[in-house]
Amino acid sequence: MKTKYAVNFNQVLGQESAKRAIEVAMAGDHSLMLIGPHGFGKTMLTRAFLGAILDTDIEATIFESLPCPCGNYTSTILECYCDLQQLKSHKRKMHKTDMIVTCPEVEYKHIWNKTSGEHTDDIMERVIEARAFLPKVVRDSIPEDAKALLKHAYTALGLNLQQFHKVIDISCTIAAVELSESIRASHIAEALYYRIKDR
Repeated sequence: MKTKYAVNFNQVLGQESAKRAIEVAMAGDHSLMLIGPHGFGKTMLTRAFLGAILDTDIEATIFESLPCPCGNYTSTILECYCDLQQLKSHKRKMHKTDMIVTCPEVEYKHIWNKTSGEHTDDIMERVIEARAFLPKVVRDSIPEDAKALLKHAYTALGLNLQQFHKVIDISCTIAAVELSESIRASHIAEALYYRIKDR
């Protein structure tokens, strides 16, 4: 029998990238910031997260935010009214977070889609399994194609050593979520996606 939650992840319309990021964050105790315009699921995702970790030892921290004070910086339909100083201040706050994912506007055509997403219990089952599997991930076992991607990111994105090692940490967690003992290029790519703050 499935657990009854005040807010279940399957109640949140769309936002599959954010749900995946939350799963990774919970599996590896990474801090996560959700950004995006008002009214498209950030609060519900946060409540679903809080309900999911109740009575567990999971320490991942999730933050709600808008990408700027007015909330419209990433919007494709709304204009941002923030000045440059406000954007710079918000950017500094974002750089203190391990992972950032955007919750975009939900297209009108998806509003009437009644297909349910994954139940919180199913997500948490994978999180618990990943947390147990994480010690099996060989941090130094990185194939050449993954190393090449890391090298490109290090130079092209100007990563510092702290940021570089954080990418490795998140990659290890993603590998654990997929029950892989070695880090793959796809794990590095996903970790970089969560770490690129200026995309």
